[in-house]
Amino acid sequence: MSSLIPAVATNIARKIYLDRMRPLLGTPQIKVLTGMRRSGKSVLLAQLAHELIHAPSSVQPSHICWIDMEDLAFDHLRTYKDLHAYIEGYFKKIATSSHKKYLFIDEIQEISEWERVVRHYAKQTDFEVFITGSNSNFLSSELATMLAGRYVSFHVYPLCYREFLEFRPSGDFNEFVLLGGLPGVVMLEGEQTKREALEGILHTVLFRDVIERFEVRNGALLTDVLKFIASNIGNPTTTQSIVAHLKSERISLAFETIRDYLQHYARAFLVYPVGWQDAIGKRHLNLNQKYYFSDLGLRHRLLPMRAEHRGQVLENIVYQELLVRGYSVTIGRVGMLEVDFVAERGSEKIYIQVCYLLASEETITREFRSLKAIPDNHPKLVLSMDTAWGGGDDGIVWLNLVEWLATDTPY
Repeated sequence: MSSLIPAVATNIARKIYLDRMRPLLGTPQIKVLTGMRRSGKSVLLAQLAHELIHAPSSVQPSHICWIDMEDLAFDHLRTYKDLHAYIEGYFKKIATSSHKKYLFIDEIQEISEWERVVRHYAKQTDFEVFITGSNSNFLSSELATMLAGRYVSFHVYPLCYREFLEFRPSGDFNEFVLLGGLPGVVMLEGEQTKREALEGILHTVLFRDVIERFEVRNGALLTDVLKFIASNIGNPTTTQSIVAHLKSERISLAFETIRDYLQHYARAFLVYPVGWQDAIGKRHLNLNQKYYFSDLGLRHRLLPMRAEHRGQVLENIVYQELLVRGYSVTIGRVGMLEVDFVAERGSEKIYIQVCYLLASEETITREFRSLKAIPDNHPKLVLSMDTAWGGGDDGIVWLNLVEWLATDTPY
């Protein structure tokens, strides 16, 4: 039986993710890739399949059942019963009784009650299962209970700056800021082609992962609220502030609807809500969340990039970079002062301030003040676009933001 495994669209490996996942190949855990549509999950999935085929164990392509729910060839798989029947039928056509079987399902959330099938095959010692999903709800608490201890999840982000330069060697930081990091877009040529691709992706994510999935009735208002988020990256955001903005535009929308919209964006991985913690007392604070975009290219399709947005956009890039590096991130509070990011990874902690330029003594004082107020000895960084940088006061390190992004060392 011929394999449906796609040829890998690029020979550029997403090393950050493959290095994390390779040690789990051959183990019984279900491998789960999450992330926004077009962030690169499907290519990673194909790269994993090809690594199995070319590994010393030499898995036969026919022993891999590949299902891509964005391919019309699988449009008939709508329920868990359809899925189970297809998998059983696939493996009955090949002689695999003495061989391990591999199941790869891309965008599995399109299949109703898919978790019943995954649980079924996860129990079988001769199966190894890989799945992807583009909505945070597909890894619900119910699924986590059903598959407790049987799956490991990896979140796939758009390209970070280091990856962007691998995919686009002729690119630079300014292009990264404007274009974003969706791999399929980054590899395109022509400004109009890139804009059209980004608009198409934005429409697909909003329509399939928000409007259809959550039965949103007014797509125009959904987009209006998202534009407000795009204009307020890194600012504390409340439903009240959004209501006030919409009223100024003579638009009326209920608090509950706005709250739901914000949750829908986050579930589709379009934006990431970020909470606060007391940088001294270590407790989490009940303050208004900030929002950052998963991809700046999509953000710029909603709201054109302007000079006054530079600081917000740089914050967004640093936030995303910290996530890619495996940190959990909150916003810090020291009395009435704010620390842009508190990044934690195991026992490691870093405090980070981000600004466009430290152009005056007043700016330097403002950006360093909150870090100086933190009494512990964890590393403290100030990241800016200045070309002269180095050590700072009280052990605070001042680094060029682009240079920091171009390496994988924390400081």
